[in-house]
Amino acid sequence: VKLAVATTSPQTDKGSALDYGSYAPLFLATNQLPGYVSISEAQAVDPEVEYYELTPNANRRELLRDNGRHYATPILPYPVNSLSDNTTIISLSDANTTEAFQALIDPLYPETQHNTAWVVQLKGCLYVSNGLENTNENRSFSVSVENFGNLSGTIQPHTYLLGKSTEGNLWLMSNACGKGAYTDDRSTNLELSLTNEPSWEVIGSASANWSDGVLSIILNNQESASEIIITP
Repeated sequence: VKLAVATTSPQTDKGSALDYGSYAPLFLATNQLPGYVSISEAQAVDPEVEYYELTPNANRRELLRDNGRHYATPILPYPVNSLSDNTTIISLSDANTTEAFQALIDPLYPETQHNTAWVVQLKGCLYVSNGLENTNENRSFSVSVENFGNLSGTIQPHTYLLGKSTEGNLWLMSNACGKGAYTDDRSTNLELSLTNEPSWEVIGSASANWSDGVLSIILNNQESASEIIITP
C-alpha cells in the first residue's frame, strides 16, 4: 500500500450504494465505475427523472477493482492523518475531483501490467479475480511467475484464482460460484509457458496438457474448487 486517504471530519458525506458522496473521486479513479452519474448530476439534468433510469448500469455499484494497479486504498478513521511509515496520505479535501485524485495516485502506482482482470502479486503469492461482478463476461490476464514463466488465462465472473510459487513448485487453486445463469462452463483456463516439460498433480476436477513449451490447464469449478501443483 503506497497511499491512504484521510477523512476531513466525521461529517464527511459518505454517500450511498448509488452515490458515493465525497468518496466518489476515489472510487472513480481507482475502481473505475463505467456509466457513473451522481444523484446531484442526475437531478441537474431533470429533477423529476428516476435516478435508475439515468444510470442503468449495475457496474457503478461494484467496489471491486477492475485490475491490480492501485492495489488497495485504506480510508483512515478520523482524525488520523499521518502514518509511521512512508505511506502517502491524501485528504479528501485535496482531491475533490476524479482528475485531481488521478494526478496524485497514478504516479505512485506505475502501470506495469495490461490486464482486464484484477491481478495482485505479493512475495510469490498471486490473486486473480473478475472485477466486473455484475457483468456476465470473462476477463483476461498475463503475468510473470517467479521461478517458472509466464502465466496467462481468463477468469470468469464470480471466480477467483490463488497461486503461490516457490523454487520447488507452483500451486494454483481456482473456485467459482456455481449459482446463476452463467454462459461459461465455470472453468478457469490457464496457459503456463515453461522451458522444459514439468510434472504435475491435480486435485479435484482439473486437467493439464503439455505441448510446444506450454502447459494448458483447466481448473473446473462446476462442483467445487480445483487445484494443480506443478513441479519444474
